Amino acid sequence: MGTNGAWSSQVVTANQVIISGPDDFLLVYQGAAAPGNLKDSVTPMAGTDDEGNNYQSDITAYELGGNGYAQLSAGGAKFVDNAGNAWTITAVEPGGVPYLAIEGNPFVGVLLMSQAGLLVASQPGSPGTPETWHAFPLASGWSAVAGEPVPSYRLLPDGTVEVCGSATHASFSSTIPFTSSAMPTGYVPATNQTVGASVTGDGSLQVLSTGAVNALTNGGATTTVRFNGHYPVNL
Repeated sequence: MGTNGAWSSQVVTANQVIISGPDDFLLVYQGAAAPGNLKDSVTPMAGTDDEGNNYQSDITAYELGGNGYAQLSAGGAKFVDNAGNAWTITAVEPGGVPYLAIEGNPFVGVLLMSQAGLLVASQPGSPGTPETWHAFPLASGWSAVAGEPVPSYRLLPDGTVEVCGSATHASFSSTIPFTSSAMPTGYVPATNQTVGASVTGDGSLQVLSTGAVNALTNGGATTTVRFNGHYPVNL
């Protein structure tokens, strides 16, 4: 042992190492203890070492000479790059179903990974709740086509909104409202988007940047809208 309880040798062999006390922590350096040389830390709280290196709580590995680090705690894992962008991974069980929640995507929010490895978006405004299909609230005069998909939408992990369905209306020859209310926050595109008809001769679906949803004609008198596609929310 060296002075003040510090080890003077470079190798320690032991069956058990106990660190305890009011300022208990373990700091590991790449080479000498110096600014920018902090490599790993195990500590119950964040702080700054004698060399001016900031360290995080729990178990953390640092990128030498940079600001990036990977942190492991009882709540999950956190990853930060040199630019300060952060991602977190935590274990959650919405509805009793186990998922890994991945947070950090600015357009999707929290992504959920099932035990089967499938990625699912979380519902906008309800982080950690698995996304599912939502039926469009059809405007007056519209009705779903029997035996075909009910007009619905859902957010996908890649930040696009998937829409699918079929509906009929009395003949129309100009753009008319398709829904009775606007799309909820999180599904509204940055610019007007159109999902073309999935069957020749049918009308198309249009989602405006205001959240309004319209039915477009096929160029003439139209009675049916069928659509199956995606649109981005950030384009």
